[in-house]
Amino acid sequence: MKTQKIIIVVLSAFLLSCNSVDKNPLEGTWKLIEFKFTFPDSTVIEYPGNVTKCYSSWMLSGSNSLWYYKYKTDLDTVYSIDFGDMTYTFDGKTYKETYLATQDEKFIGQTFTYEIEIKNDTLTLSGPAPNEVEKLGCTVYEVLVRSDER
Repeated sequence: MKTQKIIIVVLSAFLLSCNSVDKNPLEGTWKLIEFKFTFPDSTVIEYPGNVTKCYSSWMLSGSNSLWYYKYKTDLDTVYSIDFGDMTYTFDGKTYKETYLATQDEKFIGQTFTYEIEIKNDTLTLSGPAPNEVEKLGCTVYEVLVRSDER
């Protein structure tokens, strides 16, 4: 009887481990806590810095990605709002997104590639790939923290 229980426990553990699927570490909701956009003419937009207020969210589920930024500087009288609805792939280091919708129509259908590093609940995104900087118009550096429960 004792042997049967041990076999059942071991067999159950084996079967459960066979069914486990690695979760996508990007899935969930992220909050932007720092960013820096550097343009070819040396203009820099960064938070904290010349952007004094920033509200954001980046949500990823399956192969879909949706983000928005609401931000302003002390010189602005209204908030600027940027958004993107994309499909994406992620291989553990390289993140590639293709725009489906955004406030700037020239990006619709465009694909950009970024490097991503995840440490605990902090994600760092940088890029795009060198051959894509010109079509995006700037380089991007963002730091986000997970804002959902996993």
